[in-house]
Amino acid sequence: MHADGFYRVDLTRDGGPEEEEDARRQATQKLPLPNNAFIWRHKNQFDFGTLVESDMRARMLYGRLSGEGALAQAKGVIDTLWPRYRPRKSGEIPTDAGICTPHGFLADPAGATERDYSLVFSFADARHTNAILRLEVGTHSQAMVPYGLTFKSVPIEQWPTPWQEDQQQAAESKAKCQPQQGTASRDLFGCIFAGVRSIKTHREVEYLTLMSGQRARLLVMELYPAINNYYEYEVRLETQGTANSATQPNIRLSMYGLGKETDIATMRGKTPPSLDEAVSTVRTIAASLRLRPGAVAENVPVKDTLEGVR
Repeated sequence: MHADGFYRVDLTRDGGPEEEEDARRQATQKLPLPNNAFIWRHKNQFDFGTLVESDMRARMLYGRLSGEGALAQAKGVIDTLWPRYRPRKSGEIPTDAGICTPHGFLADPAGATERDYSLVFSFADARHTNAILRLEVGTHSQAMVPYGLTFKSVPIEQWPTPWQEDQQQAAESKAKCQPQQGTASRDLFGCIFAGVRSIKTHREVEYLTLMSGQRARLLVMELYPAINNYYEYEVRLETQGTANSATQPNIRLSMYGLGKETDIATMRGKTPPSLDEAVSTVRTIAASLRLRPGAVAENVPVKDTLEGVR
């Protein structure tokens, strides 16, 4: 689930030829809710939206469900989560158990700790031009386990690096586009980019231990802007979480530098902070990461309130 996000929801979200529009409309339903809220369902994707009048901010939650009763299931998800959500002012730190979002707070279920969650926040760094911060926190058994690893018992020191994965994907795409004898149909345009790498250079991996005691690694990568939406670099800190642990979640903190040719109007023509500045910023934030007092209730059962609709 992602909270506090906002984006346009329309019937042609998937794009495609105009002749497919009728099919998309038939696959879309809207369920009006009280207080100007709504749920859109498009195939197995659902979007919940509402306007909170106390701060005049829109709240969006979105996810995927399957089955004939997907819309009813979506309403069940909202009925479970929304009563536990409340707006939160900047700088306000809750004292009860639950999860903070940039402009709100999602309380844990009464008398229990929520077992399964994943939250993603992206925002511009106001201290720098052309810098985007992205924070991911999750307790899913498979959440943010990188590069196809299927279990968390693998020590973080043995995790493949992004540049190893980048090299492997480039080699696989190049192999798929090798000339085939006797085959007239070949996507030549697609093969032009086969074998292209996303990461230009990188620094050595640094391993460290956070205040929480979690092992983490620091990754510093320079990117090819032309194939990375004008991102020039990524500095990433990621931890090895404990499966389904609210106190030892997976954390991934990234800082991206956008080049002056970015499509984002407010950042076009400007330059990002230096790579060393970005590394220093990520280190500073990482050093402050800690569990908020009272964030996890003690001596209560762990519960997955959405187990029936996953």
